[in-house]
Amino acid sequence: MQKEAIKYQPPVEGVVVTQEEEQQILKLGQIAGEQLRQNHKDVRLFGRLSTVMAFLLGMESAVLWLVACGIVTL
Repeated sequence: MQKEAIKYQPPVEGVVVTQEEEQQILKLGQIAGEQLRQNHKDVRLFGRLSTVMAFLLGMESAVLWLVACGIVTL
């Protein structure tokens, strides 16, 4: 997936941000960053789970093939 380039926008004239608003903006940025990190962890976890499930399915198929060929008896 390609990342979209962030386009520069010059500061808006006459906009004043108070200290309280600045703190709220920073806090929202921290919350958004934490959500992104958590989502990344979730994606990695599901990727690992799908890998394990694919491995187990392959092993099950191999065992069933060996049973079908008469090489292994259960």
